[in-house]
Amino acid sequence: MSAIGARLEAPKQQVLDTASEIQIQCLQRDSPPELVRQVASLHYDGFGSKRCCVCFGSTQLGMASKLSSAVARVPDSKLEAYAVAVLDGDAVGFAQLGFHDTPGDIMDPYVFQTKPSAGTCHLERIVVSYKVRGKGLGTTLLAWVDSKARERECKTVKLEVVSNNPAKMLYERQGYVSQTSAAAKICMCPCVFCILGHLYVDFMYKSL
Repeated sequence: MSAIGARLEAPKQQVLDTASEIQIQCLQRDSPPELVRQVASLHYDGFGSKRCCVCFGSTQLGMASKLSSAVARVPDSKLEAYAVAVLDGDAVGFAQLGFHDTPGDIMDPYVFQTKPSAGTCHLERIVVSYKVRGKGLGTTLLAWVDSKARERECKTVKLEVVSNNPAKMLYERQGYVSQTSAAAKICMCPCVFCILGHLYVDFMYKSL
């Protein structure tokens, strides 16, 4: 495994007419180090700014090191549940899934990793590079999520989205329904705001 000592840079600007130019491939143990670094950069863009008093490796380099380590140690079933969207050799998005028989979110501290029940697919993370947003990639990745979930004989996909995240509208268009009551949102406000800087986390589910 190569040491990562250079400053991470986001994938170069792309001009994209449709998401059809993008290839969806699973993260692999022998994925090029540069691709892994770009995926880590997307992790940072999507989640690095989220406040958390207990998480480590919140810098780009820290995330790259953590992701490289995870790729080397997690079982193949977890890598097969990790889709990377590639355009002209550059990572421009990803979706990370969890199942009842795979490890939890590989970028979370071990003590906070959770697993869904059998028959449920957990969409742990999804990120689309700001450089290709609005081009249909989010929809393409969510279609991959549905396909992988059905392949694993799941009947439900669940995800969490923080308050005021515009991606919630996309999830709703794709069939996700919130199951978080107003009372639950009020109760979680102080804790969630302290950790993530958002008012609440919305739990959404989609039936397949």
